[in-house]
Amino acid sequence: MRNCLMIVVSMLLPLITHGIEFYPVFSFTGKRPVLLGRGVGYYYEKTRPPTEEEVRKRMEWFDAEWKKLREKEPEFEKAISEGEKKFKEELSKKPPPPALRSFFENAFKLIRLIAKEGIKIAEPLAKDYFTKAPVVTEAGFHIRNYDGTAHSIKIDYREEEWKRMPSDGVYPVSDPKGNYLALLTEDMSGYIKVFRVGEEKLEHLFSVEGTTPFSFSPSGLYFAYATMDQSYIVITDMDGRVIRKVKVQEGGGPISISLTEKSLAIVNWGGVKVVNLDNGVEREIRLKGGKSVLFSRKGDKLFVSVTPGELYVYNAETLTLISKPDYFSLTGKHKVLFTYFVSLSPDERFLAGVYDKGLITSGMTVGESVLFIYDLRDEKVVYRIEGLENITGGFGGVFLPASFSPNWDYLLIYKKGDRVELLRAKHQLAEDKHKMACEVDQDCACGVDRQTGKCMYGNKEFIDTSKQCPDFCTGIHGRFRIKCINGRCTRVFLQ
Repeated sequence: MRNCLMIVVSMLLPLITHGIEFYPVFSFTGKRPVLLGRGVGYYYEKTRPPTEEEVRKRMEWFDAEWKKLREKEPEFEKAISEGEKKFKEELSKKPPPPALRSFFENAFKLIRLIAKEGIKIAEPLAKDYFTKAPVVTEAGFHIRNYDGTAHSIKIDYREEEWKRMPSDGVYPVSDPKGNYLALLTEDMSGYIKVFRVGEEKLEHLFSVEGTTPFSFSPSGLYFAYATMDQSYIVITDMDGRVIRKVKVQEGGGPISISLTEKSLAIVNWGGVKVVNLDNGVEREIRLKGGKSVLFSRKGDKLFVSVTPGELYVYNAETLTLISKPDYFSLTGKHKVLFTYFVSLSPDERFLAGVYDKGLITSGMTVGESVLFIYDLRDEKVVYRIEGLENITGGFGGVFLPASFSPNWDYLLIYKKGDRVELLRAKHQLAEDKHKMACEVDQDCACGVDRQTGKCMYGNKEFIDTSKQCPDFCTGIHGRFRIKCINGRCTRVFLQ
């Protein structure tokens, strides 16, 4: 009897203490997953060999672009000369040993030679690659919906096929609600494309010349991205109109940004800059080794991670320090580092982050990351998943191998070997099962959840059918149907 009681207590204890548990919904193999709408999307491409006419067009395009590059050679030479001048000034303050003097005197001659020869060597190789690369005839995202159904949405390219080339590197970012997607791929030559997520296609809204980091505001009202030289963060509306352009503070390029409808925070190695989007007022926190930044959901707090993984919590209005959890307790007792933030729970009690565990055990990266959830009130780790993909993404950016739905109902993780897993919060399982239960198709309906007012399909007892969500219930072209499958109301896509 006592053993039975202990078993029950051990099962209930996690729920009593922190209530953080997730259970698997489905898993599959795919690259760089992202939460889209009511499911998980991952990138795909279909290709064919280029035609002779397309090869000719690509050669003309390449020659024109390479000519522009060669015209910039004087700028490269000027930059090298300026660097050499500054280097010699520093060298004169503290002369090197005689044995190294000759090396330093010839260093910039070597740099010039490498730059010139590198361009000569690269030209034929690059030309061969760009002209002979396959043509992408179709690209988009395969979608696995939360209810288990699947479909694909195509990218609305709006450009000639000969310009489309396969992308080994894909960097997707969605807004918290999954209604918008920003995509940077290797074939787009520095252009970030922003799409509206539809039921059957990704509708292209606008393109910007920029790079990582880029992000959406919580409601999807604004989009922010770094310029190509990483000296500015540009904020636009969803029509691509520039709202504000913010110069990055001293300390290198931006590593992470956090955007709300009212404020922007930028973190780099020199510290944090916070900007009021309404009046443009800028303020800074000077610190060394900034890594990640995140506004609280209410916007009144600012979380900042600092190398090697410390957590600072500031008042977002005054920028005064509120708290700083003990670093040695984090690394020694809990074996975690706040390298990058993932999400803050709806009640703002739990903060999810990722780190490379090799930085704790050996001080060197092991090429994989760990997701953990930290209880800010009780100052302890309450959940942990290991074996996730490396944090570092393409384009010099940070690709987080985990993401949460806005209410933390779902958790998406990206594991090593391109293994994608969708997890469901335990507290939602019983409620979902009850709301989705059915015996026949007539038990199911689609409309608005009587409790939350959100678009929903499920058992008709919980649905207000007088308030319809046409695109959600039937799809833009009316191809969705709600059916009872295996005792559960399911949205079926009719091919």
